[in-house]
Order: sequence, then structure tokens, then C-alpha cells
Amino acid sequence: MSALRQVMCRSTASLQLYQANRAAAARWASTASVDGGPLDPKTALARPDELEQRNKLSGKITVPTAVNLSPISGVPEEHLRERRVRIHIPPKNAMQSGTDNVNTWQIEFDNRERWENPLMG
Repeated sequence: MSALRQVMCRSTASLQLYQANRAAAARWASTASVDGGPLDPKTALARPDELEQRNKLSGKITVPTAVNLSPISGVPEEHLRERRVRIHIPPKNAMQSGTDNVNTWQIEFDNRERWENPLMG
């Protein structure tokens, strides 16, 4: 075989290999664009009635009226409703530095018996 013919055979073989690789790359590109990513196995393998039931259960429940949860918590009502507070300016100190911190106000809540939840440890 002549040298020219050997070069031509090699070039046609490499051209065929190049065209095959290009076609395979085009197939990969086309399937990747159609696929859209991995599927969730729970939804891909589920029957239509299972998907419908799952969609119904994933929704939120709306309550038409306002719900008052305070009777459920167990805190006595007197601890929630009324509290007496004393707001005052503290008296001056009898010492020489008695004018220090005169312009501050204090707030004092009434001391009442502490409520402890009997259900907690």
C-alpha cells in the first residue's frame, strides 16, 4: 500500500470515529435536556390514587373561628388577667451622695405565690 493510501485510510477511520463520538454526544445532550433531573421514587412509582391522597394530606386545615388555647395550658386565670404594679421614683438616700440616680423610675410587680405546672417534672 502506498503512503498516500495509508494516510487516507487513517484519516477516514479517524473521521468515522469523530462522527460517531459527535453523534453519541448529541444523543447525551438530547436525553439530558428531556430528562430534567432525577425523579423522586415516591412519586415516580406511586399510583394516581396514591398521589391524589398524598396531595390531599399535604394541604393545610383552615379553622373559621379564633381558637382560645388558654384553658388547655393549665395556667390559673388570676395569673394571666390582673396584676398590680407600683411605678415610683425611689427616695433619696440620706447620705451626702443622696442626689445620685434620682431621675430614674422603678416598676415593682406584686409578690404572689408562684404557680408551678404539676405536669412538669
